[in-house]
Amino acid sequence: MSRVNTYRRAAAFTLVELLVVIGIIALLVGILLPALGRARESANKLKCMSNLRTLGQGIFMYAGDNKGSLPYGFVDAGAATYGINVTTFSDWTQLLLNELAKKPVGYDPSQLVGTANPGLRALFLCPSVGIEPSVQSLMTHYSCHPRLMPDLGQYEAYHPTSPLKGLKPYKLAHVKRPIEIAILFDATLYDPSEAGQWIATACAFGLDNGRLKKPKTALTDDYSLDPTMNAGQPIELTPYNGTGNQYINTDGNNNKANVRFRHAHDTQANALMVDGHVETFNYKKSTQTTDMLRKNINVNP
Repeated sequence: MSRVNTYRRAAAFTLVELLVVIGIIALLVGILLPALGRARESANKLKCMSNLRTLGQGIFMYAGDNKGSLPYGFVDAGAATYGINVTTFSDWTQLLLNELAKKPVGYDPSQLVGTANPGLRALFLCPSVGIEPSVQSLMTHYSCHPRLMPDLGQYEAYHPTSPLKGLKPYKLAHVKRPIEIAILFDATLYDPSEAGQWIATACAFGLDNGRLKKPKTALTDDYSLDPTMNAGQPIELTPYNGTGNQYINTDGNNNKANVRFRHAHDTQANALMVDGHVETFNYKKSTQTTDMLRKNINVNP
């Protein structure tokens, strides 16, 4: 009987031993969780890059079917379109869906994200976005270059004339330095009318502090019009509507239509370049600056 009790006492854990085991497990969890988080974010970034590459294929398909023209970025029903015959509300996401699905994809409720063509709709959603919409919506987490793929109702600020001239999509072959120019990229999200949508604007009209709408350069590489600017300067990330530096690289209505560095803990953004490859740009939180340069967004007139 004494030997049995001794055996049982020897086989049991003491409180100290149990605490040591718990400490070891906690240490391992502390080591593994960040590694798992980094692995998950790396996978999300790669999926985002894959999305953009596929959308690039859609852009090339569209150009091939439309005499070399890039898709327009956005058109509002009934808006002035400067000679381009568009009668219904549409944007570049619908145009690329039409190409990739090989059939018309409309803007009616049956075509919402997660319903019709869910695989194709998912191409427009970055997996690193942490905001869940509360309503169904035709969503995109990417915005297009607002000069290359413009809002057809946007007038030309570069050498403005009277009457005002509207922007038109570029011909793909007309774009110089296609390896350097970003055409689609991770974009800031906002909530139209506070309806719970949380989408990116079709065109990134807030890019480089709203440079598209400003006279002189207007996102062109004609630097002779403004000697203070050059191709090697980082783009300006301050929101175009003057809401201040505290909103740089944030989602929300105070930073609409801008590039968003949402990967790698809000320090990287993916961009599809005109030649079809995808590039990653970096953001430095301490200085609120980026290595996305004006040569990456300013295009030939």
